[in-house]
Amino acid sequence: MATIRTVLQMLVTPWKFAQELRSDERFLPSACVALFSYATYLVHSILAGEKPGVQDVAELAATIACVMVFQTVVFAALNGRAKSTFWSWPRRTRFWWIVSCYSTIFVASWKLVGGAPIAFEWNGTNFYWPFNQSNSWSGIELGTTVIFYWWWAVLTTVLFVRHRPRWLAAIGIPLVFVNTWLAPTYYEWCQLLFR
Repeated sequence: MATIRTVLQMLVTPWKFAQELRSDERFLPSACVALFSYATYLVHSILAGEKPGVQDVAELAATIACVMVFQTVVFAALNGRAKSTFWSWPRRTRFWWIVSCYSTIFVASWKLVGGAPIAFEWNGTNFYWPFNQSNSWSGIELGTTVIFYWWWAVLTTVLFVRHRPRWLAAIGIPLVFVNTWLAPTYYEWCQLLFR
């Protein structure tokens, strides 16, 4: 029940989530959220008539893990508190890995909203992006747009609540898009890995 409360808090009041989440929290609850989210995505895929094989399941799981690792390492590095030292790195990394696991809850909705947010290039996405080549909604999914900006808002809120100075936290804001842009590359790497 506490895990469900934490997820709802992240989705509805991310500033409280950021304030209350501890870096020494157990991994198990957030890991369960990540597993539940991916399992829900697979169930939705099967119900939609798809038949993902073992290789497909592994490739997508590895791609999501790559996104989480990038997010964890980069955002942990942006914690520029004056008292931060090399020895605080494991604590910061642990905190952001937990945040990353909880934020995978959005994966559970991908099949319901039109797919995962993907940036094919700087000006080509499957969600609304001000720099898209076309200003029309052609090829753009409304649900995917909502999920992308909701995810971005959660991560940005956690960055600003937990990190100092603010200007350093602000560097992390565009990195959410960069991570989305890198996702297809991660997927290609994972396909090569599992061949």
